[in-house]
Amino acid sequence: MADLDLTLAKVPGLGGEVLVAPHSAEFGSRFAIILDSTGGTVGLVQYLDNANLAKSQ
Repeated sequence: MADLDLTLAKVPGLGGEVLVAPHSAEFGSRFAIILDSTGGTVGLVQYLDNANLAKSQ
């Protein structure tokens, strides 16, 4: 996803809840976990260009 923070800001208004606030992951990517309006748990990841090792080789 292009903008994790923007997406997370929309979650409560759509009936969901942020369960795990954004955290840094390997190589600079970021992730969060939400509960959607149907009760489903969803992981969201914002990959950065330099996070894809395949592109750098």
